[in-house]
Amino acid sequence: MTTVASPFEQWILRPDPRPTAVLRLICVPYAGGGPAAYHAWPRDLGDAVEPWLPRLPGREARLREPPMDNVDEIVQQTAAAIAPELHSPFAVFGYSLGAWIAFELVRELRDRYGLRAAHLGVAARPAPQTPMRHPPMHTWPDNDFIDVLDRRFQAIPPMIRDSPEMQMHLTLEESAAVGLIGPSGCGKTTTALAVLGHLRDGMRRRAGTVCVRGTEVFPPPSWLRGRTVAYVPQDPGHTLNPYQRVGAALLDSLTTPPPRRARRDTVVELLDRVGLPTDPEFARRYPHQLSGGQQQRIALAMALNRFPALLILDEPTTGLDSHHGRWPADERSATHRPRQGTSISAIRQP
Repeated sequence: MTTVASPFEQWILRPDPRPTAVLRLICVPYAGGGPAAYHAWPRDLGDAVEPWLPRLPGREARLREPPMDNVDEIVQQTAAAIAPELHSPFAVFGYSLGAWIAFELVRELRDRYGLRAAHLGVAARPAPQTPMRHPPMHTWPDNDFIDVLDRRFQAIPPMIRDSPEMQMHLTLEESAAVGLIGPSGCGKTTTALAVLGHLRDGMRRRAGTVCVRGTEVFPPPSWLRGRTVAYVPQDPGHTLNPYQRVGAALLDSLTTPPPRRARRDTVVELLDRVGLPTDPEFARRYPHQLSGGQQQRIALAMALNRFPALLILDEPTTGLDSHHGRWPADERSATHRPRQGTSISAIRQP
């Protein structure tokens, strides 16, 4: 028998339920944090206060879920989950980014549900009306940002700080297309695989971080590959199932399968979009019956069908003739970027 958690249980952890408590204290953690940030508080607060610790998607027990990057959405869903359970006085505390969320949560509970917090406590963040003395750190030039990380926070290990070969700092913004260009063996594929949380045999991570939408990819969470990050390797034959026909492979790659009656039309549309024959005979072919260029276009179409947040193309023009050599870039611009995705392409220098 499967038990489905209620919205309250999904969004709030009660590490030490106290039915007789006179105050519920909602503790919102810092960016990237979760209930574990307040694991010692139940012991220190006493029996009169019961901590409620928000569980946000993409963190700790909800690590398998895509993280949320919109404060309004976080506040609205958290408030909707806890409002029906607030039958006694409550207070809200937040630290750093959690202070911002706590402030908005108090307003949401008051304005939408008529629930007024007894207290609001915040730390490590100025009041909303306070002008910022400096631009946010994440907007600084790379050299200034790295210098602050090193001097103020001692966050860069000496082996990275003192080694030019290890000082790779690559940031991709939403809807950006970035190319890694270099000769064979320079590390393009190794870099691309690292974004997937994968290291080749004999390699191990010594230092540094790789984050996708604020989540560290080592070890890779289950939700990372496919919908969040898609990878098209140099050899498309490694992507395609040799026992699956082309049409079935395209249908399986869709986020939402079409109705049975619409499957044939859907396959025709997908094949036509990538410039391949649309006749039923072609859709019934197996990968070994396709040319290298046809395999490449099928593999890339399968990756694009899920509209991933991050698309990694390793030598995307391999196997394409001069007529179709521009297709990957054109198709990516036409179908991927409108969904606010980010592309990274590893291209070997001639």
